[in-house]
Amino acid sequence: LGAMYCFRDGPRALQCAEKLDALGLKLYVMAADQIRAIYHALRGEIGIANTFRERVELHAIQAGTGWQVEVWQPAGMNVVYLLTADVIVRR
Repeated sequence: LGAMYCFRDGPRALQCAEKLDALGLKLYVMAADQIRAIYHALRGEIGIANTFRERVELHAIQAGTGWQVEVWQPAGMNVVYLLTADVIVRR
């Protein structure tokens, strides 16, 4: 749900991320940071988005769930790359 709200205007995506954080499970904290990364990237806040992307990668390494980052993050960022015409993915 949080991922879907990223593509709409308003704070609902971040509210979903906060609810995931409150559950306290590491996997949900990682998902919350993924939502935040996509949300901020779609708003053009690339520096903030990269901070959350780096946190997601750290969560994945610590939890042994790297496949989720490799699958979810690029798919979520496709729209950002399309809108910014950034085919090289400058960070």
